[in-house]
Amino acid sequence: MWSENHTNGQWRVCFRQFGILSGLDQIPGDTKWQDEEQAIEEEKTQLRGLLGGAKWRSYQTGPQHSARLGLLHSEISHPTVKTLRSANKLCREMYQHRQTSVKVQNLEVNDPADIDFVACTGAALGNRPNGESTGGYTIAATSGHMLEGKASRLNFVSWKSGRLHRIARSSLAAEVQAFSEAEVELMFVRLQWSEMLGHEYPTMSPQESVIKVPGTLVADSRSLYDIVINEGRNEIQWSRIEGQVLGPRSSQYSAAFEDEQYHRAVGA
Repeated sequence: MWSENHTNGQWRVCFRQFGILSGLDQIPGDTKWQDEEQAIEEEKTQLRGLLGGAKWRSYQTGPQHSARLGLLHSEISHPTVKTLRSANKLCREMYQHRQTSVKVQNLEVNDPADIDFVACTGAALGNRPNGESTGGYTIAATSGHMLEGKASRLNFVSWKSGRLHRIARSSLAAEVQAFSEAEVELMFVRLQWSEMLGHEYPTMSPQESVIKVPGTLVADSRSLYDIVINEGRNEIQWSRIEGQVLGPRSSQYSAAFEDEQYHRAVGA
């Protein structure tokens, strides 16, 4: 970790992890093997070690690797030669981009209480080997100017890309699950920031503390927007049930919801 100062008076703090990347070793193998061949036990052990080290980097300072790493984890129980090659490719790319860091920038707000937390969510239907779906989100601190459509700085505070816990029958069902996970994480981020600002945390009614910190959920699905705003009416069963929970819960914690297709905020 180190800080950087610029000629215009701006500052930023950078986080990098060189040590963990230098300890990642590719899995040796014969390039003549076919992609469909099963990996042997020794290669499976090496694969677990490689993905474990890559996971630490992804969770700490490498959100850009989360999606591919999550897909590789879904193949770890029955890996093929293709899985090993994909893992090696990811290892090389992580090392090549080892200089890429997570930066904490000056958001240019007059008061820490003016910071707004924005969560962007998304999902992919049935893109895993066993037919399961993937969901993910990023949560960043920014200024209120972003919600006005102005270019704003972002400081990432939480991110995730992984398997959704239920089988999704439609794109909407996958989007609702991912949105639900992001909404919960956003609530905890806002609660943590509220405590750091010195607000009291009422155990029996945490929403009183959460609503003191602005929060916004962003999605790229108009159907998802409709199901949450309308509290799940006229939709498929699981999406309807979860939507009925999400709508009042988002209102209770005063989280705004934007449909990315119609209200775009540009981050710089």
